[in-house]
Amino acid sequence: MTEAGAWQVLRAETLLDQPPWLSVIRQAVRLPGGAVLDGYYLTPGRDYSMVVALTEEDAQAGLDPQLEKAVELLSAEISGN
Repeated sequence: MTEAGAWQVLRAETLLDQPPWLSVIRQAVRLPGGAVLDGYYLTPGRDYSMVVALTEEDAQAGLDPQLEKAVELLSAEISGN
């Protein structure tokens, strides 16, 4: 079962797998409207964390929502502003 608005992966092929540095995957995906993309390429990244130091003078950090390929999740990215 897929989340509403999620892309459905129809098939996937690993083109390059050189752990831990680089993987390249080609997918065929069905978009929410029904269209099929037969050549969606992605390079999965490893998990990581960030630390942001704020001073009392500038104690603001904006977060921008990021749609992660419309498949699994919505994440947040620190704004460039």
